[in-house]
Order: sequence, then structure tokens, then C-alpha cells
Amino acid sequence: MENKKQLLRALGIFAIIVGIALALALSKNIFSGNQFLDSESQPAGPRVISQNPMDGQRLDLSAPIEIEFDRDMEPTKTGDAFSLLANGVAVPGQLAWVNARTLTFTPDAPLDPGTVYIATFSTTAAAKDGTSPQEIIEIEFKTMESLAVAQVFPAADTQEVDLNTSITVIFNHPVVPVTIVEEQSKLPQPLKFSPEVKGKGEWVNSSVYVFQPDEILLSGTNYQVRVDAGIKDTLGNALDDSFSWQFDTRAPGIYNFSLQGGAENPTEEVKDIPLDQTFIVTFLQPMDAKSVENAVTLINRETQQAFPVKFSWDETFTTLTVEPNGNFKIASYYELTLANSAQASDGGKLKEGLVVQVATVSLPRLQIARRRAMAANSRKGWWFKLPQCHCLRLWMYFLLPIQRANLPQ
Repeated sequence: MENKKQLLRALGIFAIIVGIALALALSKNIFSGNQFLDSESQPAGPRVISQNPMDGQRLDLSAPIEIEFDRDMEPTKTGDAFSLLANGVAVPGQLAWVNARTLTFTPDAPLDPGTVYIATFSTTAAAKDGTSPQEIIEIEFKTMESLAVAQVFPAADTQEVDLNTSITVIFNHPVVPVTIVEEQSKLPQPLKFSPEVKGKGEWVNSSVYVFQPDEILLSGTNYQVRVDAGIKDTLGNALDDSFSWQFDTRAPGIYNFSLQGGAENPTEEVKDIPLDQTFIVTFLQPMDAKSVENAVTLINRETQQAFPVKFSWDETFTTLTVEPNGNFKIASYYELTLANSAQASDGGKLKEGLVVQVATVSLPRLQIARRRAMAANSRKGWWFKLPQCHCLRLWMYFLLPIQRANLPQ
């Protein structure tokens, strides 16, 4: 009996030990499972879902940055975690919350143009659900370039600019709002000229300004054009420095020279001109008649004597006709000169003069002489002796017209 009790007591102790072991194992498995479930069910940290300016859009130098999260944020912790960096240096500015998810940052001073800025949130930022970013959030912004003159026409240092040209300036930003023609006078007129040019300017769009002179530009003149600093674009960004350029207009010039009814723009002596030959000079621009006529000389190259001429002009004073006052001498040599002292109507001097050498027709001389025998019934041969008469006709060809009255009878 005693042995039976001892056996039961041992079995009870064993059962207790097994139960304790089972309980320990079960509690361990449950704990491990809870840890796994907690890790999987933990929500992700807050994310940025939008920004202004958008990705790829340039940041205005004074405009605020706006950043929106995917959940409500703790404003203090998130604000403390924010920085706007330029080359690693924080930019001072003011934070504000538009709503529980949207933060704005306005810099205290205008940002630098054409510069990359990085907006960062450290992992200490926090959402109201208790989550934080799992890593640092970085958003890149690039500021727009400062207001500048992008292009001009005529281009800087252009030579031989046409006198009828207009002057154009193109900015890299919109400077004026799109408006109707009647309101053009209220818009800025950015161009200043030296020497002064009177005319009218027009903004053909928000960034392109075209100036049309009232009259043609002065010939052979250097023009300086300036856009003063301070003009602002539509966002209020000013042109930091004045912009200047220059160009030179075409000097007065000869477009064409011709001998009336004869050669044009000859490069060598023109021979056998008529004794009353007229010359025609066409200019590229209106000329000052008096200065041109004073610059014209016509001389006999053999005697160096001046030959008198008379002048006539077309209505635009661009075409001059030079006519000899009388006939030239036969078989003589002349030189027509137009000096570069001739001036355009605006005072510009002729870029290059003109010298033309001519020779009048030679003295009359016989070129061909033929004799023809004339008979009533025969044309055979050159010479015929008829019974009662001799009929001979001589044909003579001259190099120039001959007045019949001057021929010997």
C-alpha cells in the first residue's frame, strides 16, 4: 500500500513538470507570433504626395514652396524637421500650415537665380498617427534665371544695317501681360537710343518688344541701344544690370551706274560713246542734291579741262542724270568722277566714290568701198564700158553717221 502511494505521488510530480514545460513552450510561441504580427501590421511612414512648384517647373525667386503629405502631420515636429538647403546651407524663412497635411515655406529674402535648392525632412518629422519617415525626405527645386535680355535685332556689332530696319529686344521672361493694342501706351517702353530715334514701340507678345522708327535710320551711323536696369517681369523680378549693344547702319552707296543706252557698271574704259552721251547714277538712299552735284566732275583727260554738265533728279533723289552741256569732241577721252564727299540727305558721306573713263567715237574713216557698174541690161562684172557712156556707182561705209552736206560733191 505504501508503495502504491509513492507511485501515485511520483506520477503527480511528473505531470506537474510536463504541464509547466508545455505552458512555457506555448507562451514562447504566442510571444513570437505576436512580435511577427506587430512588425507586419506597423503602418508605413508619411510620404510627400505633391509639391508646388511641380517637379521640373522652375521656382520663382520670392514665391513660397508648398509641400503636401499623404496624412495629417504633427506641425511642430514636422516643422522642426524641415530645412531648405543651398549648397548645404539652410535658407532662413517662415513656415506655415495651410491645413493639417500641407506645409508652406517662404524665404526671408529672394533666392538666388539659377540655383538648385534641396527641401529636406529628417526622420524626426511625425504624423498624427505616430509614424515617422523611415528615411530622410529630399525634394529638389531649381530657381528660374534672373530677368535678362535673351536676344536683340539687329544683333550686337552688326555692320551695314539696312536703314529701314526695326529694332527688337526679346526677354527671357514675360515682362508685360498680353493686352490689346489700345493699351500699349501704358506698358513700359524699354529701349533708349543714342543718337536719339523717334518712333513707336509695340509689345508683340509678353516678352518681345519691337521699335519702328518714324523715319529711316541715319546712314553710316553708329547706334547705341540700352535697356535700363530695374524693368520687372510679370512676377516682379527686376533686371539687375543695364543691357547695351550697338550696330552700324549702311553708309550711303551707289546702287548702279550706267551709260544711257549703253554699258552698266563698267570696269574698264568704255569706247566709242556718242558725242551726246548721258550718264545715270542710282543711289541706295535719298541724296543731298547740292553736295552730290558739287562732287561730280567731268574732264577731258588730254587737256584736263572741265566739261560743263547739267543735272536732273527723280522725285526720291535716288537717281541722278548727268548730261553733257553740248557735244563731246570727236575722238577724245573723258573721265567722269563722283567723289566720296557726296552726302546723303541725312548727312552721311558716300562710302565709296566712282570713276569712269570713256572715249568718244573716232574720226570718220572709210571702212568699205565697192564699185558697181550700172547698165540697163547687164550686171556682169565690176566694170563695163558702154558705147555711149560710162555709168559707175561707188558705195562707201563709214564708222559713224555722216551729214550729207559735209560730203564733197
